[in-house]
Amino acid sequence: DTVPGGIDNVQDIYALSPLQDGILFHHLVATENDPYLLGALISFGTRAALDAYFSALQAVVDRHDILRTSFHWEGMARPAQVVLRHASLHVDMFEAKPGEDVAGLLWKHVQSGHRIGLDKAPLIRFTVAADPANDRWLLVKHQHHIIGDHSTAALIEQEIEALLDNEPETLQAPIPFRDFIAQVRGGLGNDGHRAYFERMLADVDQPTQPFGISGLYHGGAETVEAERILSQALNTRLRSRARVLGVTVASLCHLAWGMVIARCTGQETVVFGTVLFGRLAASQDSDRAMGPYINTLPLRMDITGDDTEYCARKAHESLAELIKHEHASLSMAQRCSVLENPAELFSSLINYRHTAYKAHAATLTQVAAADSPEWLASIERTNYPLAISVEDFGEALGLTAQSISTLSPERVIDLMEHALEQLANVLECSPHTPCHLVDVLPPAERRWLLETANLSEGEPSASSLIHTLFELRAAESPTAIAVIDGDRLYTYAEVNDEANRMAHHLIASDVGPERIVAICARRGLFQVVAY
Repeated sequence: DTVPGGIDNVQDIYALSPLQDGILFHHLVATENDPYLLGALISFGTRAALDAYFSALQAVVDRHDILRTSFHWEGMARPAQVVLRHASLHVDMFEAKPGEDVAGLLWKHVQSGHRIGLDKAPLIRFTVAADPANDRWLLVKHQHHIIGDHSTAALIEQEIEALLDNEPETLQAPIPFRDFIAQVRGGLGNDGHRAYFERMLADVDQPTQPFGISGLYHGGAETVEAERILSQALNTRLRSRARVLGVTVASLCHLAWGMVIARCTGQETVVFGTVLFGRLAASQDSDRAMGPYINTLPLRMDITGDDTEYCARKAHESLAELIKHEHASLSMAQRCSVLENPAELFSSLINYRHTAYKAHAATLTQVAAADSPEWLASIERTNYPLAISVEDFGEALGLTAQSISTLSPERVIDLMEHALEQLANVLECSPHTPCHLVDVLPPAERRWLLETANLSEGEPSASSLIHTLFELRAAESPTAIAVIDGDRLYTYAEVNDEANRMAHHLIASDVGPERIVAICARRGLFQVVAY
């Protein structure tokens, strides 16, 4: 009784993919906003152009089963997705008051967060408004991630464009999403996936939380975003170095992100999420299939004293191995660490994706041509508090950072850009440099850490004395790296133990409070221990 048209309108019923299971979980947990709802604002020069767009989109929905799919879970042993034979588009009208900024109001609506029910297909909803001041019509489009990924959105627009151009013969036969579900369910079993992630994560005993950000962030309404196109020189250097090493640019970007995370956490072993394309091991025609093929899985990276060149190749090998498990369940993978709360295994994400480059993006005040839609702005959210996307435009590279509002996304981009520059420098000039010695701090970040952040007012309290703070840090993160002395790494626990041994030696020598002790040591571990 919850399906429009009743049982006669039901075409198929089957299970969810591992990614869909995770998206449904976050949809249910986030009661106010939905972290996986994609939003866009589109402009049309005439109402006729808008109606033609809707007509073409309805034809695309009629072609593809995943676009006619709804999701049901209440009263069921496990969730299921139901494919309808027919599902009509849902459109709401918005009427602005005279003189109001229609585009600004609609874009605030997109940014403020939104929810749509997953039990009513199609999971693409629209709000339409006239913008007489700019002689156009505006359309807000919301599409749920549970029915499609980044590639799906692009494929939908490609098919709409072909239909608007009266070229339906160019459209190829649709690929049922059921085929992908059958492949995932019949592929490498959970035992094989579990064995792989246990090898990767079994000795990971602390979460990786850069900038001290922990936990998943449901809703995404309070996130901030920044983007930047990297210089053509850096783009060329990274691609050249990747070819020389026999790795991908994606591998170098993952290594750079690992270096940033290691520096921001003080950890040698870091874990972060990576978004996998999901179509590489799928069917031969999966590049033109619609549906949520992507997946997010943990990737471990050890930023050690190994050669940077070796670490680059190791990152490439790790990604290649992970792709073999690209349809594993994220929740299962996270349970393979020894952490008591596996959901806290990592709090940051990297997404390397190939994107069509638009050199001149439209603004909210630009007017579209009368016969074609113009994408004014779009937004996609995640439930992670920190995410960096590397946009590969083919001839250019871009960075997009999303973070919770307490962390500047521009600062994140600065760190990533500088890490990529330094990685290119090292791989070109001194590839045998230990990876953990590559400097990833931009000059402004270094000045802030050494000068601004160290400013203090008034007398220090007992709780802020250096030895007290060091002991607290040693108790909280005993395996975090405290001292790098040449090619040797020392953890907080090791330095604290050495300091305690030296303290007992001094006590045995009748040294107590207010006694002056001279320190004569080269710059290194024992100088820090003595302090």
